[in-house]
Amino acid sequence: MAHVIRSRQAEQDLEEILDYLDGQSTQAADRFARKLKESAQLHAIYPQIGATAEDFAPNLRYFTVKNYAVFYRPVPDGIEIIRIIHGARDLPSFFE
Repeated sequence: MAHVIRSRQAEQDLEEILDYLDGQSTQAADRFARKLKESAQLHAIYPQIGATAEDFAPNLRYFTVKNYAVFYRPVPDGIEIIRIIHGARDLPSFFE
């Protein structure tokens, strides 16, 4: 089975997203968490299906969940999620 690892920053991003969504709707937070888990597992099995984000950092890829870009790097036996950032944000500034 492929592994999904999250960086400390990705853990913090996810916590903030879920706190925000939970304030709006517990069901929305649950749906987001479930969709993220499913998508991350799929990308851990097939890491090259994500779009390239090498303009931001070497070997960086991403996929989207709702309005969020999930940035990751392939690692042996899976992926490491680096950041989870809302698509309306200034994405390049997160990788400077």
